[in-house]
Amino acid sequence: MAFVMGARIAGFMLLLVLMVEAGVYAGTGSQHVDANEWSMVPGVLGEMIQRGMTSRLEDYKYQPPAHDRSCTLLYEATARCSSTSMLFFNEHDVLEGKTFPMYFPPSVTAKLGFLQRRVVQEIPFTSARLADILALFHIPPGSSEAADVATTLGLCDAAAHGDVVRCVTSPDDMVGRAAAVLGTSNMQVLAPSIPTGGMSLQPYTVRAVKPVDGSDFVGCHPELYPYSVYRCHTSVQTGTYVMEMQSSYGNGGALKLVAVCHRNTTSWDPEHVSFKVLASKPGGLPICHFVPYGHVIFGKRAPDA
Repeated sequence: MAFVMGARIAGFMLLLVLMVEAGVYAGTGSQHVDANEWSMVPGVLGEMIQRGMTSRLEDYKYQPPAHDRSCTLLYEATARCSSTSMLFFNEHDVLEGKTFPMYFPPSVTAKLGFLQRRVVQEIPFTSARLADILALFHIPPGSSEAADVATTLGLCDAAAHGDVVRCVTSPDDMVGRAAAVLGTSNMQVLAPSIPTGGMSLQPYTVRAVKPVDGSDFVGCHPELYPYSVYRCHTSVQTGTYVMEMQSSYGNGGALKLVAVCHRNTTSWDPEHVSFKVLASKPGGLPICHFVPYGHVIFGKRAPDA
């Protein structure tokens, strides 16, 4: 199904396929768009924008997720990511008829969503102001919630002036960052169609595979924080595929997933969990994984698309 944004934002620098089965948004020019127009976007970004339009800081009550966070483990295994929620495989397994044991936990999204820009600009966002941030959101110091906030701030502090990794707190900044890295505003963005309630462990069989053009991408991944914070990074020498999956049980339904295959792992930590799972090492066969709910992948759009 195709969707078309209103004429007022026909100049926006974006081509979005935010849910694999959803559709297309196109344009070039300004990097800012009104929040009401952004709310027309389907998928997780649209959900977070809608939530942010009505959120009030004073109503916020932080509650930790009741399960392991969904994660990608692209470059490092972190204490906040559980390997049990991640499936690694080799690129030669990306083919029709292949069966994978699939599991995704329920989605974890920021309770306040994407706050309006003027609100975000007034909130401190640095580890040096951790105490003030915890007080603002009524998060008890020393709690697991406080640890999550501290970790996200630390990651974003380290990426504040980086060329490879950068944190963003608005869809506009996300798209602008991706366009700057990829060198074009003619982009496509892929995200999986995964139920927000998660998927129990069950076998899914690949019905169709569609390679995505290009080898350079920008991945944006949500971090644990009271409002939406995405950490975006450059991913080069990468193969990306859209895969249609069907439950082998017959009652699990069909899914459209995005698989990312990292073809150059020479610089990865030898202790990365993917090498243990696949009995591999840096510089070995490509390491592939599925993109969880809420994560988005930007890539260059083919010139004739």
